[in-house]
Amino acid sequence: MNISFGLCPPFCFYFFSFYHSKELLFVRAEAPCSGIKSYGVELTSGRRRQVQLTCFSSLVEEEVAQIASDFNLVNSKHYPLKEVAKYVLGDIEVHNSQDASMYRRMGLFYASALLQRILDLHRADRTPLADSFLKFDPRTPHLDEKLQHELSNYTLLTHGFGGRTFIEVLETV
Repeated sequence: MNISFGLCPPFCFYFFSFYHSKELLFVRAEAPCSGIKSYGVELTSGRRRQVQLTCFSSLVEEEVAQIASDFNLVNSKHYPLKEVAKYVLGDIEVHNSQDASMYRRMGLFYASALLQRILDLHRADRTPLADSFLKFDPRTPHLDEKLQHELSNYTLLTHGFGGRTFIEVLETV
């Protein structure tokens, strides 16, 4: 199912996530409440007819932008990067110190290159969010259509926080 298609009018699926049972539930706006009452959720009839897009439609996305900014600030100031690097690279067994040093440098180089590719991929995501329509770098290459579609679905399901979290975490590392 195309996520953006289902969340916008005229279909207006409501999306509920039940974290305790790890269930995801899509309910069509015109559907009777009996299906969601079993989950303890009740919607009044008037609210389920059709959702009008207002200035508050992007409120969740704006909150995500602030959360991501705060998350970046906490990561950049308080994440123990040096200690984590020492832990990750410390248990390499080789016969002499020169081989150990070379092995660690090569491992770090390849890991860094892989993480940079993942970071570039998430930066190239062109899913439209409330605060990002002006931030697309025109020099950034477009992603493959199928990959962009999957990233857009992921971004919409997480209200923008999923991709932003990847970017902030990878920039920290």
